[in-house]
Amino acid sequence: MSIDSMDAFDNQLYIGTNEGMLLLYKIEDMKGRSTTNQVQLDFTTNRGDGRQFKAQLLHKNYFDLQQPKQKGASGRGHVTYIKVSPQINRAFVVIEGNLIVVHSQNLELRDLGQSMIKNVLSFCINEQSFQTPLEICIGLRNQISLYNFSLHPDQLQNTRDIALKNENPQSIALDAMTICAALVSPDMKTGRYSLIQTRHNPAQIQELCNIPKDEVSHPFVKRARNGNFFFNVGICQFTSTVGESKHVPILWEKNIKTSIFLFPYLVSANSSQVFIHSMLNQQEKQDFKFKDHRAICTSTRGDDIRVLLASEKAVYCLKSTGLQYQVEYLLDSRQVDEALQLAKVEHAFLKSRSTQATADSYLVKVKQRVGLLYLQGGDYQAACQQLLDGQMDPREIISLIPGLLLKGSSYEMVHKDCEIVRGRMDQETDQDLINKFKNFMITYLDAVRTEPVAFNLKEEIDTAVLGLLAQVHSKDLIPFIETRTTVNYEAGVSVLTKESCFYALGIFYSFNRETQKAIETWISIENGVTQDSSFPGFSFLMEYLSNLGYHELVMKYAKWALDCDQLKAVCIFTKRPPDEVQSEIISFENVLHLLSDYPFAKKVYLSHLVTERNITEARHHTDYALLLLRELLTMKKQRKPDETLIENTRKEFNDFLIFSNYYDPIPVQSELTHTEYYPEMSILYGRMDQHEKALEILVYKFGDNNKALQYCIDHSKGHYSYKILFIGQLNILLLIK
Repeated sequence: MSIDSMDAFDNQLYIGTNEGMLLLYKIEDMKGRSTTNQVQLDFTTNRGDGRQFKAQLLHKNYFDLQQPKQKGASGRGHVTYIKVSPQINRAFVVIEGNLIVVHSQNLELRDLGQSMIKNVLSFCINEQSFQTPLEICIGLRNQISLYNFSLHPDQLQNTRDIALKNENPQSIALDAMTICAALVSPDMKTGRYSLIQTRHNPAQIQELCNIPKDEVSHPFVKRARNGNFFFNVGICQFTSTVGESKHVPILWEKNIKTSIFLFPYLVSANSSQVFIHSMLNQQEKQDFKFKDHRAICTSTRGDDIRVLLASEKAVYCLKSTGLQYQVEYLLDSRQVDEALQLAKVEHAFLKSRSTQATADSYLVKVKQRVGLLYLQGGDYQAACQQLLDGQMDPREIISLIPGLLLKGSSYEMVHKDCEIVRGRMDQETDQDLINKFKNFMITYLDAVRTEPVAFNLKEEIDTAVLGLLAQVHSKDLIPFIETRTTVNYEAGVSVLTKESCFYALGIFYSFNRETQKAIETWISIENGVTQDSSFPGFSFLMEYLSNLGYHELVMKYAKWALDCDQLKAVCIFTKRPPDEVQSEIISFENVLHLLSDYPFAKKVYLSHLVTERNITEARHHTDYALLLLRELLTMKKQRKPDETLIENTRKEFNDFLIFSNYYDPIPVQSELTHTEYYPEMSILYGRMDQHEKALEILVYKFGDNNKALQYCIDHSKGHYSYKILFIGQLNILLLIK
């Protein structure tokens, strides 16, 4: 007697033999037993006493179908199929092509009356049926039939026959209203895998692919899980119920006789070996020798999942190690991607067996370690994503660089993988690699800042990011300072000073309302006391002072600025905010007093007052006119005067005398007395209503009669009588001349 078929449920094992015998065993609880043969990772062979696991025989029954119990049945022999349906306490058994039904607890034969089915080639149950009527699918010659099995009394009722054209269904699997079948010619030389949609009438048959010639003698189809099947075409091919492949095929050995699905694994066997493949990466995880394979099935009892393998004379058990153990093993082996995939599977299992919180807590811990392993491998993008998904405490990452945690922090590193990372970074000498690592930390900390795990940790995070930006001298340092308000002040000053980021230090002082310290810091750079190549220079400091609202400090540092470059420094006063509230400290008089020792700056400032601010006070206009004149006279006295500059300055002076109505012409005229600036003199005499003198200068000294005539026209102001008067005076002067 030898084993032909097998099925199991919970701790009950059903074995069918080649002599029509059906055996029911109770499998001993194997929890806590030692493992006698460990096979790599995924499964361990547990043989209990050293050769076979212990099982207690509960019942056995020999079915001689020649007995009158089943009229019309003939022959005895092989039990080719066993399928247990524990929900209704029935087991369906195919013996030498005859389908019988027995009670699953005592193996008693149930009387099907006239409904017993003969010449069965293949058989399966709709596993989505959990109560009667139970739908079963039977493969017959040139036909597939659907039946409903019901209790009280036990009977099979035919619901549908699907005719096949000279093809026999050697293997079938059913998922809801879709059948996946291996259809083989009667001579067993050709075959094909097909989907049969029973929702249509007539049923629609969709060919998937041909069965390779060397597989035609032993094709098989299995249901993977909802909406998916897999079958053997030399490789393991998957298909959905609509004919789409949602999984990458798995390359396995030739002559695979059968396989079972135990997500995320496929356990398959040929005549001499057993193979275990992962569906997560389509890789073979392990294999071991197993001769004379006859049957394979799974047995699940709570979290205890077993794979049962039958040889001719014995049954062996592969006990699945827990997924969590497998995940830890993969992580320890640095097989990070696969570990993460497997952890997601365990997460789904935990949700179904426990609570959402328990499942999420497990996955979070795995993602934390995955992130740290990615970090060790230098895959910073993947590390960042996993650490964020894993809700890692930001302080764990901050502590990777010594000195980044706030002084007085009691936080201590938790993860051993973090200690490994920190140790490597302490020994790293390649500055580029160090900077890449720090840039990763910046990216991660900036991203985690808004996550729930960072609640109440913004000061620690922002201070650490500031330190990292300073250490790598990032261009983002200044924008960061200008937008983050939770940086620890003492730590910020310390790290910016230590890293010689003096320009940023001044910004940090300013942002924290330490304006005088900010200015002093920048002056120190400008004076060469400290060095910082990122400092924009003198113009930046001038712009800062021009917008500064602390007028005491403006006046305090304006003198230093004027001593450095009075023409650039005067913008402190000429480019004040338009909506600024004027104060006595920075009044026109005080500014002019300050600028009294800086004539070029004073000229620019006075020009600003009279032309841009439209100040009407005579003394400011007069001072501006005198400054222009004195500048002009000074240039004329130079050994090599710049004629172009002189011409431009004179034009500026001339234009101002014409268009300004507020200066006092007397002091200006007094300084022009001994010069040859006759047009300007005529303008000033005109302002004093001394038109005769003005005309005399233009006619006698300047010698330009046309200009004198134009003077008469300009000063007549459109009045005819004035025009006659002026022209009369001009004629007299010309006659005298």
